[in-house]
Amino acid sequence: MPEPSSPLVLIVEDDTVIAQLLAILCAQLGFRAIKAASGEAALATLEQERPQLITLDLNLPQLSGQEVLARLRASEAVCATPVVVVSALDPEEEVWEQADAVVKKPFEVDDLITLMQRLIAPPLQERAVG
Repeated sequence: MPEPSSPLVLIVEDDTVIAQLLAILCAQLGFRAIKAASGEAALATLEQERPQLITLDLNLPQLSGQEVLARLRASEAVCATPVVVVSALDPEEEVWEQADAVVKKPFEVDDLITLMQRLIAPPLQERAVG
């Protein structure tokens, strides 16, 4: 079980099976995970939590993933948080510009793990000090 000080990942996914798979991957990597099943739930969660990484589906109920991404990038509090779009939809150019990475469903688990580790890894200077 991840430690309370472990990196936090916000999983924004309305498909419960995929959300659970992503949560399991996070746990295996030693990350904590919280899930939001809609764009509105994700934004509400971000009022209370500051994740180190966000995975974001584009096809969400109520508020699209593209709209959530635009709001994240416009928010001073979370604009620098890495976002990995994980979606079966083909993203528009704006999504490619705003996301840190785009992963097409179905995805290769090993590729997603490598990407998540890279985006959550502390900068080199922080590692060198420790």
